[in-house]
This record gives sequence, structure tokens and C-alpha cells, in this order.
Amino acid sequence: MGENDQHQDDSAGLRRRAEVLWRKQSADRRNTSHHGADIPLEEALNLLHELEVHQIELEMQNEELRSTQDELAVSHARYFDLYDLAPVGYLTLSEKGLILEANLAAANLLGLERSQFVNQPVTRFIVPDDQDIYYLQRKRLSATLQPQVCELRMLRGGPTPPAAPTVHGPRGLGHRAVRSGAAAVQAEPEQEAGGPLWVRLQATVTQSGADAPVWRVTLSDITEQKQAQDSLRASEARLRALLTNAPVVLFAIDGAGIVTFADGRGLAGMGFAPEEVHGRPAYDVFAEQPVIRAAIQRALAGEAFTRVAQIAGMWFDIRLLPLPEPDQRVAGVIGVAMDVTARKRAENALQQAHDDLELRVQERTAELRAANEALRQSRDQLQSLTRRLVDAQENERAAIARELHDGAGQALTVMLLDLGALARQTADNPDTAAKVQALQAAADGLMSELHTLAADLHPATLNLLGLLAAVRQHISSLQDTAGLQIVVKDVELDDNSLSPEVRIAVYRVIQEAVNNAIRHAQARNIGVLLAMQESCLRVTIEDDGSGFNPETPDEGRLGLLSMRERIEMLGGSLTIESSPGAGTTVFVEVRV
Repeated sequence: MGENDQHQDDSAGLRRRAEVLWRKQSADRRNTSHHGADIPLEEALNLLHELEVHQIELEMQNEELRSTQDELAVSHARYFDLYDLAPVGYLTLSEKGLILEANLAAANLLGLERSQFVNQPVTRFIVPDDQDIYYLQRKRLSATLQPQVCELRMLRGGPTPPAAPTVHGPRGLGHRAVRSGAAAVQAEPEQEAGGPLWVRLQATVTQSGADAPVWRVTLSDITEQKQAQDSLRASEARLRALLTNAPVVLFAIDGAGIVTFADGRGLAGMGFAPEEVHGRPAYDVFAEQPVIRAAIQRALAGEAFTRVAQIAGMWFDIRLLPLPEPDQRVAGVIGVAMDVTARKRAENALQQAHDDLELRVQERTAELRAANEALRQSRDQLQSLTRRLVDAQENERAAIARELHDGAGQALTVMLLDLGALARQTADNPDTAAKVQALQAAADGLMSELHTLAADLHPATLNLLGLLAAVRQHISSLQDTAGLQIVVKDVELDDNSLSPEVRIAVYRVIQEAVNNAIRHAQARNIGVLLAMQESCLRVTIEDDGSGFNPETPDEGRLGLLSMRERIEMLGGSLTIESSPGAGTTVFVEVRV
């Protein structure tokens, strides 16, 4: 039955309902009109009947129309809520892939107005390299009539540049037409394409009656998800590359002691391949390493472990960490083993080099100790020889002084006595008396020089009266002969605390220093200070002579060397400060 027949049936029913309603209204009017009044014309009544029935019919049609409009408004609002305000994009496609409708979410997703979608092929908005994915989805949907899902890239902001026309072959996939001479298809002008975004496209097919089927397509933006997946894949690739190239082994062991993960370049250094370790008990894998087995057992018991162990000839720094459950049970163990073979070999080489160096140092130390002992013995022998030489020198000086005093001194004394007798005998002869007097004067001078020489060789005052008296006597004799200004001072000097060796050594140093100032430096003023401080004899000899450079003394001046040797022989020190034109100062310190 067609639409016209249906409309006639609806009109007849409506007319019947209007006539029933008119009869009811006419009866009501008759009941309310004047009793006994008759209607004069039957035709008028028929016409009035027709008009009133038609009026009622129009009123009923108007009421039904308003009801239908209300339903359409509610349906439209529901459609707007469910379609236009949906959080995902909706497209309605024709059987040929033209966009018939698009909701606001789809327009916002692609950054276009909805008017730009209508009657456009959806492929215009798909990245060319992904269009085959769309055609494959269409083929599967047409074959199965079941919902199909795919992921592809669409362009935000505008369609792609038009591609060559597509010819659908027997496989149903899109194949680009190939230009061939005059048969080449003229392409449309290219349009600027927007940026791509990843979309999950879910399509279903709907067919009602004799109408052509339509495609209902939902679009979901998965760009961030894809980017996160790409970032995750890149991160996993970097981690895999790092793990593959790093000289380490990462492994995990569950609570039952089964190896659930093991990988890393260092695994080959242990003599294993990943497939030889995964799924095996850790105690079997390390059956030949009891230290590692004990470490795993301790880690499964909840104790962290760190140890450097040797496996298959390689050294590994192994660290195990238990993984506790919330109830404090150990769920498993994670660990890392780092190849430290190069470091261990370097440490062993360094230790060997250290041991060799220590041995050489010990040998060298023994040699130096022996050399020092020999040097000490030589120094002791030299000091002994020097002391013996000084003692022999002093003894020889004393012997010479005695010989001069006892021998030459006695002879001069006899000569002076004889010259005195001769002078008395020749008193009446002036010439002879003058000669005798000259001889007496020469003998007296010779006696004086003899006494001075004997005192220089061995001052008797040094042993009888002490160091200070001997120094003063020597300085006094020099002042009388040289006409110098020499000052001798002492500070709390106790001669009784000085040994004979100290007295003679210090006296000889003062004697040599003063003689040098007079003979070599042409000094006019000399000062000598002797002081006793805290069981230490300190002597200072200072002059205003020409001075010299102590670093380069005259090699012919053996007196300086003799002075230093005498003091060092007693365990003391002698220091000389001098510079050309600035005088000289000699400092002596000797423990007493």
C-alpha cells in the first residue's frame, strides 16, 4: 500500500470521528435551544452540518499537528544532545564515502566548519599514506556488516592535496590511477594541508528499507596516546640499547627462587645466554658459585647484599636487593651485576706495582740505612780523628810552650843576667856600655815575644783562672800591640761549669775570629760577648771590618773551617753573618 492510500484511510477515519463529535454537539445544542422551534430549511441544516464537521476535523488535525511538532522538537533536542554535543566526532557517510553529516566534535577535531564537510569524500581528510587503511576497513565492513575499527592519521585544518583518482580493483583496496598519455585524469588544484593527528575510526553500516546503506563513523583523537606510545617505544629502545651495550647484567628472581628476567651484555661474560637463564632456578644457574647462591639465599631472606665475585674468569660487582610485600614477606629479588674485570685487573696490577715499589723502597731504605750507618761511622771516625788531632795539636802547643819557657826562656834569662854583669863591668867604658844596653833591650824584647808566643800556643791562664780571664788577657795583649778598641763583656758566665774541651775550643774560636778581624778585615772596633743561658754558652764576636761573602769564602782561609770543626766536635753550632763592607759577626752556641 502506497502513501496516497494510507493518507485516504487516515482522512476517512478522521471524518468519521468528526461526524460523531458533530452529532454530540448538535444534540447538546438542541437540548439547550427553545422547545418546539423547527428548522425551516433542510438544505441549511445539511450545509451547517458539513461546515461544523469540517471545522472539527480541522481542529483535530491542528491538535495532532501540534503534538507532532512537540514530539519533533523533543526528538530534535535529544538528537542535538546525543549527536552534536557528543564528546567524540560523528560522521555519516554515503555508500560512496561522501560525508553526509558531521557533528560539532568532528568539526572541532579537524579544525573546520561543518559546511566544509558536506558532500566531501572522507579520503580528502585522511593522510595519503593511510588511505589504504581506510579502504581495507570499508572492505571488511561491507563483507561482514560488523563494526570495524582502525587507527589512521587525518589532517587538522583542511583536506589533503587531491590525489590521483582511485580505481577499486577486485581486492577492494584503493589503487592510484596511473597517468597514461591522453587518458591521464586531470587532477584538481592542490590545497594547503593541515597538520596530521592520530584518530581511532570506528564504523558501522545502517540500511533501512529500500534506501541505500549509510555509514555511521565515530572519530576519537588518540594523538596524545600515540605520542605517548611512540615515546614509550623510543624509551624502551634506548633502554634496550643501553642494556645491550652496557657491561652489566640486570636480573630478577621471584620468591620461589626462579629467574624471571636476565639480560645485558655482561650476561655473556658470565657464560650464559638469556634463554639459558629465564625460567630456571637461580640456585641451578649459579650451581658452581656457592658465594652467589648464598647471597641469593640471604636476599630472599630479606637482607641486601653487595659482593665482588669471580664468575667464569670475569669479575663482577654484584648487588642484590629484596622486594618486600606489604606484609613484609619477600616477593622476590632484583639485582645488578657490573663487569669490573678491567678495574679488578688494574687494581691487581696497581697492587703488584705497589708491592714491587714497596720492595724496592725497602731495599733502597736498607741501602740508605747502611750508607747512613757507614757515613755515621765515618763521621764518628772523622770526629774522633779530629778530636785526636786537636788534642795532639793542643798537646803539641803545650809542649812547644813548655820548651820555649823552659829552654829558650831559661837561656834568655841567663843571657840577661850575664848582660847585667857585663854592664856593671863596662860601666867605665861608654861605648861598650852602650852596646851592652842595646843587647839587654833586645833580649828583653825577645823575652816578651817569647812569653807572648808561649801564651798563644798554650795560655796557662786558661787552666788556672778560666775562659773569661784568658780571653781578657789575650785581648789586652792585642790592644797593647795593635792599638785597637776591643770590648769584652760577659753575662752570668760560670767558668766552673765549662769543661776543659769547651774552654779551649771557645778560646781558639775567639782567638781566630779576632785575629781574622785584625789581619784580614782591618777592623778598628771589635766586640766580644760571652753569655750563659739555660745551660748553653753563647758567644758573639762582632767587628766593623771590610767583611766578606760567607757563601764563597777564600779557600786559603783554613781558620774558618777549623773554627766550625772545633765547635761541631762538641755538638754545638757556629754561624757567620757577613757581607762586603758591612763587617762580620760570628755566633757560637755550645751545650755545657
